[in-house]
Amino acid sequence: MSAERDVSAMTAEVEVELPHPVHAVWELITDIPRMALLSPEVVHAAWLSADAGVEGSRYTARNQHGPLRWEVNGEVVTARPMVEFSWVVGDAAHPSSTWTYELRPVAEGTRCVSTSSTAAQPAWCGSWSSGRRG
Repeated sequence: MSAERDVSAMTAEVEVELPHPVHAVWELITDIPRMALLSPEVVHAAWLSADAGVEGSRYTARNQHGPLRWEVNGEVVTARPMVEFSWVVGDAAHPSSTWTYELRPVAEGTRCVSTSSTAAQPAWCGSWSSGRRG
């Protein structure tokens, strides 16, 4: 297996209608430390910036998946209140992943479109994460 080969980048998008007003959904998605309570992977998250939740604010998180543990830093790149919130993991110029939430009021609550994208990774990441060694 060549160390030069890349695993393709991936993007996933989910659209749901939530029976809650936009402001309630906004409060949830912009509360990065709360992700430790909601995510099966994030075990701790904290703001590094005093101005939490605005463009340019930074956070740190500890993640775990089975026996694997790692830390990441991220930065909010879009914070349009009640409309769109997104952050990147890693360097903002070359993020390892990007998470975006777009909100729109609908008759019964809020339509939320959640998009997550990961950058292409070296080939060893794919074989390592699938349990293969190459």
